[in-house]
Amino acid sequence: MVDTRPLRESDREDILEIAKNTWDGHDHLPYFFDEWLANKDCHTLAIEDKGKVAALANLRIIENGLTGWMESLRVHPDYRGKGLASKITNYLVELAKDLNVQRIRYTTATLNEHSLHLAKKIGMTRKFDLGVYWEAEADKIQWEYQSSGVNQKESADIIEEISEAQLFPHDILISDWKAVDVTVEALITLQKKCEFWIEKNETSISSISIGEVRYDTEGPQWSFSVYPTNNDSFLNQLSYNIGLTKEKGYKRFMMTYPLNYKKILFEMEWVNQESKEFALTLLEKIL
Repeated sequence: MVDTRPLRESDREDILEIAKNTWDGHDHLPYFFDEWLANKDCHTLAIEDKGKVAALANLRIIENGLTGWMESLRVHPDYRGKGLASKITNYLVELAKDLNVQRIRYTTATLNEHSLHLAKKIGMTRKFDLGVYWEAEADKIQWEYQSSGVNQKESADIIEEISEAQLFPHDILISDWKAVDVTVEALITLQKKCEFWIEKNETSISSISIGEVRYDTEGPQWSFSVYPTNNDSFLNQLSYNIGLTKEKGYKRFMMTYPLNYKKILFEMEWVNQESKEFALTLLEKIL
């Protein structure tokens, strides 16, 4: 086994093979490969054995160097149970320290006991959980809710208003499994790849959703996070984003949402009950 080394262009076929054996073949890993190699803020590491990549993970420096975002830890099935996940994770932690970031973060599924155990071993703590709902047949959903009050917003004024809204747990926004502190600067950066929709009452914002396109081996899907203040605002944003999914020509969507809206979501007849227990957790360690 060679020491951990940077990912290379020549590793592409190995990465595709690992992706085929992850998330039932729906892994997004292939869609990040080129960006990792080109992005100076990405530090993608691989463990090689006999000329093949046995494990990999990426450390993405975000928020002006404040945060080291750990993502896409993968171990080839032939090498699982050999401690490689722990080895590469420890290497990323030391790399983050060398790069002078103040903290490391990542999200994982709440049912992923191995990932949670690994986080605990390196001293990370759980910040909070959010529900995750996947829908594979959004184009067949006939349900609608009153959503006329939901509007897309892009101006600098509304960005500042969103940053001041008390809708985000710990003042942290999660979009497509990635987390940033809610600041004007972070929202402006997000707006380069995401779309924002808000719903307002007479005095303040009553709900926010943030959406973007997500890719996997089955093609594009709509990925959005909902931050509501009540059941009506939750259902308004959900209905609006289902409409967006259809309008954009996608059959699938993934929604991240606060868990206190889980009951009302899974009471609806069209909802896929297989997603009922699925959620993500945000982990953090101050360095």
